[in-house]
Amino acid sequence: MQETITNKVGDFRMFFENWSDSIKENIKHLNDSLKGIDFKSKPQTYIQLVAPNKITDEVKEFRKLLEEAVPNVYQMEKTIEGREYHFNNHIHPFIEKLDKEEWRKKVMDVRSWFTYKAEEFYKENNQKFKRMKQWVNFLVVKKLNSPTQF
Repeated sequence: MQETITNKVGDFRMFFENWSDSIKENIKHLNDSLKGIDFKSKPQTYIQLVAPNKITDEVKEFRKLLEEAVPNVYQMEKTIEGREYHFNNHIHPFIEKLDKEEWRKKVMDVRSWFTYKAEEFYKENNQKFKRMKQWVNFLVVKKLNSPTQF
């Protein structure tokens, strides 16, 4: 059971890390393509997508609970009490929190961990032209990465 919990919690954490990395990688690929497309012809510009982190308090809590749920194998191997303590104080509270659907929806969609924006650049020198409105949120979030089943 100990190995199963360790593996499943670790897999769960990696799922979110991989999803976040995938979003960043998709933005990089989109930007590679966008750089070759003229956004404006006079002056000649192109756009690039940026996605700075937007970590809410709920997401911070989720990440903290998830990190704490990953067992300390050394402590868990020592005694049954160590395993019980870890389950009762880290895994069980995390499961109870995940059971709240509204909270779960807020924190488990990694796409919401970012703010999506577009920036415009001059083609001749790659200098920033101006920051564009967040109209890209709709476009980017829908295309970047859909959640996969865990």
